[in-house]
Amino acid sequence: MDGIVKLGTSDAHWLSLLASKTYLSSYENVLTSEEIDTRLKSNYSEEQFLLDLKDGANSFFGMQQSSVWIGYLHLRQSDSPPNIQDKNVLQLSRIYLETSLQSKGHGRQLLRFAEDFALKHQYQGLWLHCYDQNLRALRFYHREGYKSLGLDPFKITSIVRNDVLLIKLFNDSIEN
Repeated sequence: MDGIVKLGTSDAHWLSLLASKTYLSSYENVLTSEEIDTRLKSNYSEEQFLLDLKDGANSFFGMQQSSVWIGYLHLRQSDSPPNIQDKNVLQLSRIYLETSLQSKGHGRQLLRFAEDFALKHQYQGLWLHCYDQNLRALRFYHREGYKSLGLDPFKITSIVRNDVLLIKLFNDSIEN
């Protein structure tokens, strides 16, 4: 069945394969090999996906085309960043697509699904982190109406990197 469907623990293997492949192709030119290896082992292993899929705070949705899994979306109920704690917002943790299928509208379709999901569950908006060197993704989110709220430093190994904190409120304006 083509389209977007909710995923379960039986999907952990293909999620790990797709996430690892996509992460590597997205970051191989901007992160060190040690950072990539650390992230793949800690966040993208099949075991980690099994844990995340069992955790009720996480929702995963997969996208199929011609009965082949081509991407997924990860939404997470988490604490809002400090500058938007007064809003009931859902975290958009990941949108990952097969590299060869990017820029063909699938990411926008997954993003619309996430926004509809958030609205249906009475969230005021979506927020996410996007690595500040992932210019393609940043352009995508800005085109889709997401606003930058500043930088959020992080470490994978000992190197300090920056994510851009982004938000889209559905029926509100962002007060600075």
